[in-house]
Amino acid sequence: MRILQVTLGAAATQLTTNPKLYASALIFQDNAAANVRLGDNTVSSTKGILLSPSGSLTVLVFPFHGTHLVDWYLYGTSGNVIDVLYEEAN
Repeated sequence: MRILQVTLGAAATQLTTNPKLYASALIFQDNAAANVRLGDNTVSSTKGILLSPSGSLTVLVFPFHGTHLVDWYLYGTSGNVIDVLYEEAN
C-alpha cells in the first residue's frame, strides 16, 4: 500500500502526473470540512462522485488490469488535502 496526499487547486486536480502509477484498489479520504468531487478531467462542482466532508470512498479494480492514477481527478476547495491510499498494480 502507498499513500498520496493531494492538495486541491483552483480547478480539477490530477492525482498524479506520473503515467507509470497503476492501482488495483484506491481509498479516498476527505480530510476537510468541505465537499470534494471525484472523477475524470471533466469533474467540477456539479459533476463527479460526491465525497462528503470527512468521508471516504473505496474503489476496487481488477488486480491484473488496474487503473492509471493519471486518469483520476479531484475537485473541491483550493488548498484542501485529500489522502489517497492505493495498492500498486503491475
